[in-house]
Amino acid sequence: YNIDPSLEKAAAILGAGPFRSFVSITLPLSLPGIVSGIVLVFSMSMSAYVTPALMGGANVPMLPVVAYDQIINLLRWTYGSAVSYVLLGITLVIVTVFTRMMERGRYREVFR
Repeated sequence: YNIDPSLEKAAAILGAGPFRSFVSITLPLSLPGIVSGIVLVFSMSMSAYVTPALMGGANVPMLPVVAYDQIINLLRWTYGSAVSYVLLGITLVIVTVFTRMMERGRYREVFR
């Protein structure tokens, strides 16, 4: 989807500067795309194991790496599964909050 360029032109005709036009028109119209990108990147990074392991190793303890180390290397199944459930819970809460936030804004816009 594209943002109609005539909206920015109308804002300029009405006296809005480039910053005001961006804040009032472009940003609110592109906010759903920005939020969905944030949610996709966050959920993919929460399930990543290889990238944090290669970049940080044991120096940067990220939750997927901690869960893997606890289960595979240290054979602490209970602690590893608890870390996995915490990771799953954090991911679900953040995705749900972002989804509810965007849906609430969409319904507010429709029924205004």
